[in-house]
Amino acid sequence: MRYQGKADFADVLKHYTEGVAALGYQQTLLSASPSEERHEFIKDGEHFSLVFSVLERDVVTIDLSSRR
Repeated sequence: MRYQGKADFADVLKHYTEGVAALGYQQTLLSASPSEERHEFIKDGEHFSLVFSVLERDVVTIDLSSRR
């Protein structure tokens, strides 16, 4: 699943990583660069990944993939 829109990259990262952590998921930062971060979240055997990217100025995408 992909979401895309105009937003500040740092604000989007903070919103999602803090929000998911507040739900009790353990977060692992898999990779980071100025234009992309990959995170994995795990809770009770459920795994999902979020990839945050800047495709062009002020346009942020979030890709979600999950597995059990």
